[in-house]
Amino acid sequence: MVHPTSRPKVLLGMSGGVDSSVAAHILKDRGFDVTGLTLVTGSISPDSVERARLAAARLGIRLIIKDLSVEFDQYVVNPFIAAYAAGLTPNPCVMCNPGFKFRHLVQVADSYGIDRIATGHFARIVREGTDAFIARGVSGKNDQSYFLYALLPEIRRRIEFPLGDLCKDDVRKLASDLGLGFQGVRSSQEACFLMGGLKGWLSERMPGMLVPGPAYDVATGELIGEHTGSLGLTIGQRKGHGVAKGERAYIARIDHANNAIYLGGRQDCLVGEVAAGKPVLGKATVKGLEEGMDLLVRTRSSMDPVRAHVRLENGRLLATTQELIWASAAGQSMVCYDGDIIACGGVILG
Repeated sequence: MVHPTSRPKVLLGMSGGVDSSVAAHILKDRGFDVTGLTLVTGSISPDSVERARLAAARLGIRLIIKDLSVEFDQYVVNPFIAAYAAGLTPNPCVMCNPGFKFRHLVQVADSYGIDRIATGHFARIVREGTDAFIARGVSGKNDQSYFLYALLPEIRRRIEFPLGDLCKDDVRKLASDLGLGFQGVRSSQEACFLMGGLKGWLSERMPGMLVPGPAYDVATGELIGEHTGSLGLTIGQRKGHGVAKGERAYIARIDHANNAIYLGGRQDCLVGEVAAGKPVLGKATVKGLEEGMDLLVRTRSSMDPVRAHVRLENGRLLATTQELIWASAAGQSMVCYDGDIIACGGVILG
């Protein structure tokens, strides 16, 4: 029986992994009345659900389990496939967080009268008056703020990120000290629903999507081989395109209309300007972006932020970087930071 409590209530997303389980412990330690929520999708194994149950029992918290496999396909998997079919390189976590994961956290929290929501992301929330902004986690190596930029203000105001001041090694040690039993459990991958390689996975779901085509030298235009299908490839890719050039060859350009790719050296994949679609605003304002702002920019989750002048023109977010950046790919996201705080972000245009 769950007894009434005057402690602040929080609903925590629990995947059955070490991060969310340690996040539950920290929230309890901070005085929260914690309820866990496990969203069952085609990507979460029965073992993960059982680990979530065991962690919740060990920590003495209630766990709600919801099977949302069909909806996960509708809001995450199918748009992911459609984006590749359109010649983009989608980011599934950026798609999942606002449209699926946090939306359900809010819906379930509301149905149980819970004000706060939380996850085990390595990120921070910065509150300024009635506003709340996503910020980089203290550990640059483990920071996951990039994947959260698209969360809207009404969601951000309710968020707790208990792991924001920690690194992955801190979390693993704490899990060990608490006896949560996560030894040997692998960290989740970015596209959690992918089983095997991307090309094989896409081919199974869209037969005939990947058609071999010509590969050219980006400098000379000379035909140098045949690739495995442009819709499964991305800018900057060195392996898996099927072309043996005799030297390190990166995909510098993709012509999806003609199913062709252009290969070159690493320098051919560097750019100094990036354009993204309509921005999701964090700390930045429309007026500030129209005037132009000096910010830090990331176009991949793993890259170190680079300085850039960012402006809003005709509804597009444009960034001119102070140093060339690697392989900006249409469909990925450009996330802009004011110091550690997310200023804005948008999906990169081709």
